[in-house]
Amino acid sequence: MRQLNARLTVVVAVVAVAAVAGGGVLASRQGPQTSTADASPLGGQPSPSPTPTPTTPKPPTKTPSVTPTTPPASKPGVAGPRTVAVSLAKLDQGRAPQLVHTLGRKVSGGPDQAFTAPGKDRIIAATQAGSSTYVLESREPDLVLVRTNNADESSEVRDVTTLVGAIDGSFAAFASQKQKTTGEQLAGSTLYAEDGGEGKYRLDLPDSWNIQVIAVAAGKVFYASTPREDGVPKLYTWVPGRSSATAVKGINSPTAVSADGALVAAAESIGGAGSCSNVTELATGKKLWRTCEYMVRGFTPDKSAFIAGPAYEDGYASLSSWLLDGKTGVLLREWTGVSFRHVRAEDDQHLLMEVDDGPDTKGAIIRCTISSGDCERATPITPGDQFGLGS
Repeated sequence: MRQLNARLTVVVAVVAVAAVAGGGVLASRQGPQTSTADASPLGGQPSPSPTPTPTTPKPPTKTPSVTPTTPPASKPGVAGPRTVAVSLAKLDQGRAPQLVHTLGRKVSGGPDQAFTAPGKDRIIAATQAGSSTYVLESREPDLVLVRTNNADESSEVRDVTTLVGAIDGSFAAFASQKQKTTGEQLAGSTLYAEDGGEGKYRLDLPDSWNIQVIAVAAGKVFYASTPREDGVPKLYTWVPGRSSATAVKGINSPTAVSADGALVAAAESIGGAGSCSNVTELATGKKLWRTCEYMVRGFTPDKSAFIAGPAYEDGYASLSSWLLDGKTGVLLREWTGVSFRHVRAEDDQHLLMEVDDGPDTKGAIIRCTISSGDCERATPITPGDQFGLGS
């Protein structure tokens, strides 16, 4: 659930990263001028979600530059219209999301059994690891992490900024930032990684500011932080159990990491002209390509397609969601017609999109097929603060 002020708090990593890197104001981009078609119901049975195998502000007007090196995967087969208009009420009801999600206060779709979170505070994010469920709740002026195991034993961590789970359910990671009673930040962060059982690890970072967990992948926690209050976010990796983290050389303002930890997307400042998004191989430091039209926000598990949002996002939610070819960065498809609050890959063939019609409206999680663009509802249409994709 990502809405209004709480949404900005939790998802600010992506938005603030672009603003910090660009150092200016980005203008809204024009969508592709191709013909549109209403999203149609999915055909046939959706393929089952795969089992991942990780071990544990104005954009330049030039066309996106592409620097091809080793392609992450072959181009996915894409048919149908380039631009698809989504009408939520016209979509058929399909199967439930195969990733962690919330509906009301029920958390399901993860490695553990469905769990109903007690209380009434608004749920901002949720994930599961092992036999425990992690819920991030809004309790003004801060966010509180509530962890509960199958024995109904609960504990809390206050001043949490972000909560992220590994795609295979092996670990949950979250970070807290010291702050005043008024909510203002202070120096000093703590990074946590837990397997939902006895494995609980923490790393104290006394000089860290603006900490945000980006991903849990390949047995590591990827996070961004700044060395001072107004610095540029840098990417770090931490292996749970170790006493220190490692800075990733040359990666600033990260926005996404692939499920296998091989690729990272980051915002890149282009002088005073704005901000672009580049994709880099972490092992070699090679930049695969960059785009100045979009901001890469996620990857399919096989890295054949990349999820993108606008280069600059300063409103409630983006009015389009884009899919880019993982090999070239070329636009494959654009979905429009609703507010796209959050988009994740469910598997190599499907995207899950948390959508509504704007603030204080009803919405749902929908599933869209990459190859055709067709969509279906994965949850019922519900008030906007009563559903959300897991983190």
